[in-house]
Amino acid sequence: MSRQRSMAVIAMVGSAACWGFGSVVSKAALNELAPGLLLVVQLATSSFILWLFVFLTGSLVQLNRSARIAAAAGVLEPGVAYSLGTLGLTLTSASIASTIGATEPLIILLLAAALLKERILPRHVLGTLGIMLGLVLIANPVESAVGEVLGMSLVIGGTVTAAFYVLLSAKYSVDTPASLSAARQQSVGLVFALILYGLGFLFTDYSTSESLSIKATILAIASGAIQYALAFWLYLWGLKHLSVSEAGLFLALIPVFGIFGGAFFLDEMLGWFQLCGAGVIVVTLAMTMWRSSRG
Repeated sequence: MSRQRSMAVIAMVGSAACWGFGSVVSKAALNELAPGLLLVVQLATSSFILWLFVFLTGSLVQLNRSARIAAAAGVLEPGVAYSLGTLGLTLTSASIASTIGATEPLIILLLAAALLKERILPRHVLGTLGIMLGLVLIANPVESAVGEVLGMSLVIGGTVTAAFYVLLSAKYSVDTPASLSAARQQSVGLVFALILYGLGFLFTDYSTSESLSIKATILAIASGAIQYALAFWLYLWGLKHLSVSEAGLFLALIPVFGIFGGAFFLDEMLGWFQLCGAGVIVVTLAMTMWRSSRG
């Protein structure tokens, strides 16, 4: 495996860790803030950090067609995907939502083949199926109540939207520094979140009066820096050096980091199904990338 490819793998694992552990911080913040206000604070923090980094590094800000399309991907994620996913989660169980989310690597694999003409390799198919099995074990839907059709539909919509975001970013962000691409997308996502917050359209408590306590502010800013700024920057950087199909597989590590972060920081229960699922995901991903490195 080349040095650049190895660094891309590390970046992908790092992004999954940021999303997983960041979700734990977000969950703690939701005890203090409504989802709408939390998303606005998170994206404002992320946009500020990323644009500051772009300014300090002197990255050239381009406004060509590819740059505009790549920036518009921010409407898909974190905009639409996070909004639909969060609303769907209020109408169905977390386990059902996680199980639906487990299909994202498969959706990315199929869309990459159909739209980007990527060749579907047997190892990618087997890796995707193995990872989906691990994610289902983590979700453990057998012990969960069946979610409402509307809630499941919203989660499916969010998952498909997130898959399209990966494809757009892979195609149109390849020639742009990852920090600049992330800054643009987060800024577009922030505008989208502000519009929804102002209209009170997505969450019933968007338009209610809320005060930011010191604890809530720290949690919101921390999650914005980790779950949005750093996570998206690392993922976009890794996406430059891996195929879309390979990049999609690393998303499966998010719940792995999430369940361990929840157990350590929030005292959440960690069952055998979850441990087995995490093991299946890690082993499958490692074997898939090892086979890819050997051609």
